Amino acid sequence: MQFALMIYHTPEEFAMRKNDYNDPHLGAWRAYYKALVEAGVYVGANALEVPETGTTVRLKEGKRRVQGGPYANWTPGNYRRFHMMSVKVS
Repeated sequence: MQFALMIYHTPEEFAMRKNDYNDPHLGAWRAYYKALVEAGVYVGANALEVPETGTTVRLKEGKRRVQGGPYANWTPGNYRRFHMMSVKVS
């Protein structure tokens, strides 16, 4: 079974991140990523655009409804990244 891990940050949290090796957030993520890879469940990942650039597509009763951004009208912040994992479920 595949699972998607969605990484959520408010705009303020995202702005506070540092992209250097001393950032505790980045260090914690690297350790978690390494564990996923070593467990053989990590499939891949990709960054997401900011909500204002997205589109929501819904299908109801055979009719398609397209809504422009922000795509996540049900979330108060931003999903910035997704990671796919594949896990054997018994």
